[in-house]
Amino acid sequence: MSAGPSGTENQPGQAPRFVPQKGRYEMAVSWQCADLGTDCTGEFTAGTEVELMEHITLHASQAHPEMDLTPDIVEQIRGLVRVV
Repeated sequence: MSAGPSGTENQPGQAPRFVPQKGRYEMAVSWQCADLGTDCTGEFTAGTEVELMEHITLHASQAHPEMDLTPDIVEQIRGLVRVV
C-alpha cells in the first residue's frame, strides 16, 4: 500500500482511503456534491477532512459509480471543502 500524491492509500479493488496531509483541516468541515457541477443533493459534514473524504468516497461509489476519483478530482473536492 502506498500513498499517492493526493494523500490516498490505494488498495487493489477498493476505493482510495484518504490520509491526513500536513496543514489540512482538523476541525468540522462540510462539502456539497453539487459544488462539483453534478445534479446531486448529497451534503456531508464531518469532524475532520479525513472523515469527510471517507464519506465522499462512499457516496461517490454508491451514487456515482461512473465517477473515477482521480487525483485531480480529489484535489477539486478538497478545494471545495468548507470549515463549519
